[in-house]
Amino acid sequence: MKPANWKQTQEEIAHHLELEARKRGDRQRAEAAFGGVDRVLEECRDQGRLTWLYDIGRDLKFGLRRLRRTPMFALTAVATLALGIGANTALFTLVNAVLLRPLPVPHPEQLVMLGNPDFNGFEVGTADHDVDGLAYTQYWRLRNQNQVFSGVLAAAAEEATIRVPTTPGADPETGPIAAIEMVSANYFDVLELRPERGRFFDPAEDTPAAMPQVVISDGFWRSQYHGDAGVVGRALRIRRQVFTIVGVAPSGFAGTSVGQVPDVYVPLQLQQLVLPGRDYLHDPPNPRRSVWLLGLGRLRPGVTVAQASANCNLIFSESVREQAAQAVTAQQRASLLTQRLPVGAGGRGASSLRTQFAKPLWILFALVGIVLLAVAVNLGGMLLAQAASREREFAMRLALGAKRSRLLRQLLTESLMLAAAGGVAGFFLARLGERALVSLVATPGSGLSLALGNDPRVLGFTAVLCLLVGIGFGMTPALRLARTQLTVKTEHRRVPAANALVVAQVALSIVLVTGAALFVRSLDQLHQVKLGYNPANLMTFNVNAVSGGASPAVAVDMYQRIADAVGRLPGVHGATFSENGLFSGRESNDELTVEGYTGPESPSSQMDKVAPGYFAELGIPVLLGREFTSTDRSRPVMPIIVDQAFVNHYFQHRNPLGQRVVVHFSDGPLPTEVVGVTAVAHQQSLREKPNVPRLYFDIFSPRSLADLLDANFEVRVAGPASLDRAMVRQTVAQVVGPVARVNDFSSVEAAIESTLGPDLLLVKLTGFFGVLALGLAAMGLYAMLSYAVARRRGEIGIRMALGARAATVRMMVLREAMTLVVFGVAIGAAISLIESRAIASLLYDLSPDDPTSLAAAALLLAVVGLFAAYLPARQASRVDPLPSLRESAQ
Repeated sequence: MKPANWKQTQEEIAHHLELEARKRGDRQRAEAAFGGVDRVLEECRDQGRLTWLYDIGRDLKFGLRRLRRTPMFALTAVATLALGIGANTALFTLVNAVLLRPLPVPHPEQLVMLGNPDFNGFEVGTADHDVDGLAYTQYWRLRNQNQVFSGVLAAAAEEATIRVPTTPGADPETGPIAAIEMVSANYFDVLELRPERGRFFDPAEDTPAAMPQVVISDGFWRSQYHGDAGVVGRALRIRRQVFTIVGVAPSGFAGTSVGQVPDVYVPLQLQQLVLPGRDYLHDPPNPRRSVWLLGLGRLRPGVTVAQASANCNLIFSESVREQAAQAVTAQQRASLLTQRLPVGAGGRGASSLRTQFAKPLWILFALVGIVLLAVAVNLGGMLLAQAASREREFAMRLALGAKRSRLLRQLLTESLMLAAAGGVAGFFLARLGERALVSLVATPGSGLSLALGNDPRVLGFTAVLCLLVGIGFGMTPALRLARTQLTVKTEHRRVPAANALVVAQVALSIVLVTGAALFVRSLDQLHQVKLGYNPANLMTFNVNAVSGGASPAVAVDMYQRIADAVGRLPGVHGATFSENGLFSGRESNDELTVEGYTGPESPSSQMDKVAPGYFAELGIPVLLGREFTSTDRSRPVMPIIVDQAFVNHYFQHRNPLGQRVVVHFSDGPLPTEVVGVTAVAHQQSLREKPNVPRLYFDIFSPRSLADLLDANFEVRVAGPASLDRAMVRQTVAQVVGPVARVNDFSSVEAAIESTLGPDLLLVKLTGFFGVLALGLAAMGLYAMLSYAVARRRGEIGIRMALGARAATVRMMVLREAMTLVVFGVAIGAAISLIESRAIASLLYDLSPDDPTSLAAAALLLAVVGLFAAYLPARQASRVDPLPSLRESAQ
């Protein structure tokens, strides 16, 4: 451009900026702000102090002005960064909450877990090798005899969910649902916590005769009592007993098990008031143990975890020898003596979520990292195009004496400013999205909940992410500037690096889209699993009459009357019940002796106790023999029904009817006889292997009644709206009165979906990440082609002046775009084959090299690439040759 024209252009730009500033009314404020910054920086420079701060300040000021001149570019960059950083921050929040975060207590590194931290539930029976948890008597012995801990606490491995009226005379069914955690009286003392209000339990009162007292959580206090300072001393009813609130737990504390957020804490010694019907505090006169506790010990100074493990297992072995002395057979005695107590670091508490979600979360974390890499590549391309348009500016500054390092620093400063703005926006975006992520892990039907809270780790992670991303995408134009010879009259050259960035974006998109396709197809395979019965219009609920004070014999009669009454309700086709239920997460297993079986492994089987007519009501075919009848209860040998997998595994070509099977319960062997064979049915998981043997007991048999507590009902209805909780609750109350209550009311289809938590998490998040990656790839391809068309207007004009048709020009641009897409797809496909092997264990009945998923991802990228390239191609085909020729001639 000629000097006169250049001066005129400068004057026009200045006049235009002045008019715009006056319209916005911010010119004076901007000048005052910049002027104030300038004065402070110049004073520092003149006094020889903080010269580095002066340089950084000048870079920041220039960068801000530069971004103000290109608001659309700045907004696009910040929005893109916010999505990438926000997605990573939100997922890291979830990873941190489930897998990494220590308990919010003083010195969590001093805590040691006694038991399997993944244990969640109640176990009644015997065990071998590493045990899951502790019986109460074992905890008491460890607490009083150890030499390595300053204190040992115990907490129930599973919460009890009960309605708790906050006023003594209220209807039990109208109170809020509370998660009740039974803990030792020294629970809060060992954790070194201080109450928010009132006090904690007094260990001196740790006896069954103690006054019924509870400590409530800070969240329960605020939600149910509205933060009333006078809550201490108020009454709270749990089942039939009125408790007194003595304190409020500190804010931010959510128990010692991730995935469980207790509302009410009750001393262990009051177990019978919370879970009546069975004594969990004393060992029975047989080898069976009620394993329901996890222990946490606080190490004394100088004691290591290894020393603690040795001391604890020495004490634990004494209880094991006493248990083994009660064994019925020498084989059972030898098995019991192999028991060992796992002892490990307990600073992160316990969590059954870690085993279930650890691998899916880490894989998702890697995939969302790829999304962030795609964001950085996209912004690198945008900055590269912008830097190419600033080559004349850089050349002039170099000609006036500026160092190339000074220009590099300026580019990195601008990229870091964008990263910081995107990080702030992304952090707040993550706070909005983290609850949605938690809902995918702790679904309403799972009984799980997560307390996120404020964690400085998340803020630190976001800050580090901003720094790395800012440097990452800022290096692209900086490296180009370092290697390019600039002149004041810079020719319009092609930018090969931009093409490479587009190829990289397509490759990254293929990886994400292929992963999403694999998980979608895997989930579809799970939904295609044949259950062995029709789950549609099948409702389920749980009733525990024993917890209301009924004996097992009376309770099972109540359960039959409930099933009969519910079966007569309008819109109900039939009702039955079993002990473990369908997709409830409960399972039983014991070793067997099968008559005539000589296989290499010791026989065992999954088990359940069912009512007569169970298989007919569910629609599970009886292939041989019959179902249970009332006459079976007087038979000298207990009848059982087995499934086809049991027959295939243990009887092979023999007729199973009449065959004898000895079930080795922990309190002795039980001879049984096969009276029926059913088809294979999935009871607890869609991933159950169809060849796993299963047998069924009559729930009315004397042996079944010995351990019966609750029952799970299965009700076949005409439609989803044919049965509701209120109708069931009313029917149960009419049959048995207020003794029994309705829990876990759900459809079987909803219960099945709740077991697919990890699969749904992977599908939903990888789908979101895949769509985001596609958008970034389309944006990058569109931006690169639009910029290339703008820079090649002269070349395109010449082509059209020489006779090239518009269609030819369009095909030229589309061909260049699809070439980049093909290269990206080829590279991404190779990476996807490696990725698919890493996620193979999470797929169901699907090869990690599934060609359908890869082909679908490639086709989708090709379609997106065509759409992204069409507008620039159309723009190129409409170039006017004459202005383009004049511009290229200047």
